[in-house]
Amino acid sequence: MEGARARELAIVFRHVDASKLTELEATGGADGAKTDWWRSGGGSARRPCDRCAQRLRAAPVNDDRACCGFLGLRPDTTKAVMVRALLEALAFRVFQIWNVLCGELDFPIVGALRCCGGVSRNDFVCQAIADLIGRPVERVKDESFSAALGVAFLTGLSVDLWREEELKNFVRVGRVFEPRASERTKALAAYKRWCRAVDRCLAFYS
Repeated sequence: MEGARARELAIVFRHVDASKLTELEATGGADGAKTDWWRSGGGSARRPCDRCAQRLRAAPVNDDRACCGFLGLRPDTTKAVMVRALLEALAFRVFQIWNVLCGELDFPIVGALRCCGGVSRNDFVCQAIADLIGRPVERVKDESFSAALGVAFLTGLSVDLWREEELKNFVRVGRVFEPRASERTKALAAYKRWCRAVDRCLAFYS
């Protein structure tokens, strides 16, 4: 997302009144069907296990020679720990994009982050994102065509087709995940460890 892609997003958001900007959709490139079977988040992790996962070729990494893998595997690493690492990687990717976007915008993003799509059905991922960004995460109740609706909403707002108050009638929130201050320090430490693992997977293929 560094450079041109982030600037494109910034241009889109500049069409919206900064004081009323309350939503952001970040695409992590994951398939909801892959996480739906493990809604609880994979239990508690006994050992660190980082997966450098999901679209390292995409923004903001943009490395077409990157590989994916599990780092820190031990003989006693369990399936639950590996699944947890997979789910954490999804949240870390969203947080990574969030940080780049906040750095590119020239106004603050206010309010909650709203999520949709198959992966958002996983409570663990949604809660992890809320803990990382330090603000509520709202999961929409009706996820069909959410991305298309978001584009239509922003486009309509930019040309004064409707007012933001009117858009609230089209969105129903199914659940709100509140950030847990007690978990944020641990989540940020895990994110930094994941970033180090990602660095080891960059420029892997010649």
